[in-house]
Amino acid sequence: LFAKIYRDQYSQLELLTKTKRAMERSIASRDNSDIGAVSTASLSFEILGELLDEIILDVVSEAHRDVKCMRSICPICKTK
Repeated sequence: LFAKIYRDQYSQLELLTKTKRAMERSIASRDNSDIGAVSTASLSFEILGELLDEIILDVVSEAHRDVKCMRSICPICKTK
């Protein structure tokens, strides 16, 4: 069960990390000729990057909570 949760959460993290890297490459390769468009795109990518960071943190904390619940012992029946 732990391996399945870990695998699912890890695949989500990898996908989010790849998306963020692609966004960073895209903004770095933009032509600086149109300053207004670049600044808008830059701001959009920055906001999206921050959102992805929050999502990654949520996924990691959820995985940690799931693992902690799996490992804890029930106070009533004394089983995991």
